[in-house]
Amino acid sequence: MNIKSLIIVANFIVVSVFCFISPSLAQNRKFGHVNSDDIIRQMPESTEADSTIARFERELQAELMAMYKELEDLARDYREKFKERSEAINRIKEENIRDKQQKFEETQRIFQQEIMEKQQKVYAPIKEKFDKAVREVAKEMGLSYVFDSSLGTFIYYDEADDISAQVKKKLGIPTTPNTSQGSNK
Repeated sequence: MNIKSLIIVANFIVVSVFCFISPSLAQNRKFGHVNSDDIIRQMPESTEADSTIARFERELQAELMAMYKELEDLARDYREKFKERSEAINRIKEENIRDKQQKFEETQRIFQQEIMEKQQKVYAPIKEKFDKAVREVAKEMGLSYVFDSSLGTFIYYDEADDISAQVKKKLGIPTTPNTSQGSNK
């Protein structure tokens, strides 16, 4: 189960506890929701973060392409000179190609991990700024809980409880009607 799935399950459990198991508690609480994906994507810092990650990915991709070309050259040389070489040399060449292939695949895995770590590092301050704005808006509006509608955990919600516009205002993002979300009812 991935992290997003765990968050969805946790949100469902929290909503169930407050709304179904203990209706008297839910009556004293005010809920709101916000679309974090939409807002974070609109934050000016996200443009620079996306550029940083894209540059990083291009650097890693260039390294992978160089490794792939080397592997491709070895395989071509092996095929072209196979009949000219002894069986022992061909086995050594095959082992070398297998080793290079394994190193290439391992490097791909490492690079994917590095990209994920870079994304987390670059987006951490953006996410913190977003979270702070949500907390401030929730306090100003007297909300007890704010759920993230971008996680898709809601079967129904009232658009009047959407605090995205207030969070965008707090972050200095121009507010426009959200047409990308569609109907969630």
